[in-house]
Amino acid sequence: LSRADRTVIFLAEVRPTRPEVALGAVVWTIELPLARPCPPVVARGVTYLAGQREDRAVVVAISRSGQQRWERAVPLGGRLALVAHPRGVIAADARGAAACVSADGQLEWVLGAAGDELADLPPPCVRRGVLVLAGEQIRAVDPRGGRVLAQLQAGRGLLDFAVDGRLNLYALDDTGLLRAWKLSTTLAVV
Repeated sequence: LSRADRTVIFLAEVRPTRPEVALGAVVWTIELPLARPCPPVVARGVTYLAGQREDRAVVVAISRSGQQRWERAVPLGGRLALVAHPRGVIAADARGAAACVSADGQLEWVLGAAGDELADLPPPCVRRGVLVLAGEQIRAVDPRGGRVLAQLQAGRGLLDFAVDGRLNLYALDDTGLLRAWKLSTTLAVV
């Protein structure tokens, strides 16, 4: 829940493990001074959230018990989206820039923007060990080190994209055009 520069995160019980806990009961709540939060991501019991604090982008980690573990500033701007990966979380913005933050809060790598800000922010995704970032250039990236593996021209009108298990990439733009690429072929050439 968010209003202005305040955000509240809560965990509700969906499968009660104790008879005294009711379905839907709030287990913990935490309030953060965070504006424009993205949807939270949960990985290995840690809840990650990204947003703006005092005009800078930050990633926050919240423990299983609802306590803030750490907060890390990341060199991104505007709206943010998160995706989990085995060593932590990757934050991305609407310009195609990304930053990887480890599970212990260390900034591992930063990837610069790939054009102007998109009107919509398709969230990044990780498929078969490849990170795919939205931007004017859709980029396939190695999530372990931030190295760009492939770039595909999507344009400023990109609305959404999807990647299947065979690394086929489908991109929808604001004119209604759906394009498809085979990332596996592109990556094999690189």
